[in-house]
Amino acid sequence: MKKITIISTLFCLCILSIKATTYKVSNMIEFNEKVKTLQPGDSIVLSKGVWKDSQLIFFGEGTKEQPITLTVEEHGKTTLEGLSNLQMYGNYLIVDGLVFINGRTPSKEVIDFRRGTSKTANHSILRNCVIDRYNNPDRAAQDAWVNLWGRHNTVEYCYFGGKTNQGVTLIVWPNGEGHNQNYHRIYRNYFAARPRLGSNGGETIRVGTSHVCEQNSNTIIEGNYFERCNGETEIVSIKSCENRIIDNTFFECEG
Repeated sequence: MKKITIISTLFCLCILSIKATTYKVSNMIEFNEKVKTLQPGDSIVLSKGVWKDSQLIFFGEGTKEQPITLTVEEHGKTTLEGLSNLQMYGNYLIVDGLVFINGRTPSKEVIDFRRGTSKTANHSILRNCVIDRYNNPDRAAQDAWVNLWGRHNTVEYCYFGGKTNQGVTLIVWPNGEGHNQNYHRIYRNYFAARPRLGSNGGETIRVGTSHVCEQNSNTIIEGNYFERCNGETEIVSIKSCENRIIDNTFFECEG
C-alpha cells in the first residue's frame, strides 16, 4: 500500500508541474491577454528590447509551492522606458529582472504592491530589479519608486539609484486593515546616489507615517548597502513599531 501511495503522490506532482506554462509576450496587447490566464506555477516573460510607455498590471493567485512569475527574456536586455510603471496584486507573485530607465512614472509610484485601495499583493517578491535615474524632471514633483502594501512581501537584490525629485525611494505602508503588522522584508538591496533634495521628503526608506507611529509594522531591513544617500537628514525613517534594522552598510551618507 505504501508503494501505491508514493506512486500516486508522484503522479499528482507530475500533473501539477505539467500544467505550469510559460508565456513569452512582445507587446502590451499580448501581455494584457496572457496575464488574465495565469495559473499557479505559470510565468509571463517580457521579450528583449525597449518597452516604451508600458503600464503593467500584474496579478494572479499563486501558491507557496507554485508562485506566478513576471520576468524577462534576458536580464539587462529588457528595459521599461518612457512613462512606464508596474502595479501588482494577488498572492504569491514574483517579479524578477525588470529595469526602469530613461523616463519617469506616469503615476505617483514606479512599482506599487497594490491596485486601487482594495487589491493588494501578499506573500510576493520583487527581485533583481533596477530603477535607475527614473525621475520626473520637475524636482518638486513627488513620487515614490516602490510602495509596499499588503503583508509578507519581500524586496531583495534590487538596485535603486539616482533619485533626484521629491519623494521617498521605498515606502512601507502599515496603514489600515490588511497592511499593519505586515512582516515585509527589505533584504540586500543597493541604494545609491540620492543627491541633496534641500527639503523634507528625500528619505531613502520610510516605514510608516506619523499617523501610525504607535502601530506595529514588523518590517525587517537587513543587509542593504546605502551609498551617498544624501536626500535629507533621514536616510531610513522609522515611523512605526517592532521593526528590525540589521547589518546595513552606509557609505559616505550625510544623514
